[in-house]
Amino acid sequence: VRRTEAPRVAHDDVDPPVVGVVVAPETPATGQPVDIRVNAQDPSGIAYIELSVDGVELNVVNGAARFTPDQDGRYEVLAVVSDNNGNKTAERVSFHAHRGADGGRSGCRGGCRR
Repeated sequence: VRRTEAPRVAHDDVDPPVVGVVVAPETPATGQPVDIRVNAQDPSGIAYIELSVDGVELNVVNGAARFTPDQDGRYEVLAVVSDNNGNKTAERVSFHAHRGADGGRSGCRGGCRR
């Protein structure tokens, strides 16, 4: 049995990817979609990007995902990025969803998050 593996770029690469996470808008109204973009760079290339909001995994396409907050409150975004040599970086950012200009009809159903 022959096993083939993807070649690793540099065996002495111990540097993790450089990662930045951008959330737009930064203070959305509850019920308003939020675009989350992960900017990741590494000389060996990026193997994968995982994104979650409050522990719920998001579908990432080309380093971006969309999330719609369903309650008022703070949300934590976690991005985990691995390079082609297995080095990883975890980056956390947060945003706060609030009642929109519609008088609160868009959010806070079942209690507000604090």
